[in-house]
Amino acid sequence: MLRPYNIICKTVTLDNGGEFSCHASTAQSLSCQIYFAKPYHSWQRGLNEDTNGLLRRFFPKGMKIGDVSKNKIDEAQFLINIRPRKALNYFSPIEFLSGKCIGYCGNLGDASRKREKGYSMFY
Repeated sequence: MLRPYNIICKTVTLDNGGEFSCHASTAQSLSCQIYFAKPYHSWQRGLNEDTNGLLRRFFPKGMKIGDVSKNKIDEAQFLINIRPRKALNYFSPIEFLSGKCIGYCGNLGDASRKREKGYSMFY
């Protein structure tokens, strides 16, 4: 599942949760270095913390996740994954991973000048 991403993945920074006990196999699959953030040093995992903030816009703290429909979760996931990211040169994660520029509805601000319909970032 992770092998297609080993070309673009150089490092992964994890927290110290038990869910990362298989980090060695992840590192091998991705052919990358794994680092662990120090406890209570959230700035060492900046992208993760930023993404958590985006999730909180859809699902505020205290909200019971069991009350959220799969459709709402899928919608939030899609909207987060089409959001342009500065770290990706204002491409969205979907565009970055697929290598294709997708169309958007709405105002993209300055990022719209960096995109053209049909433009592929890998040519």
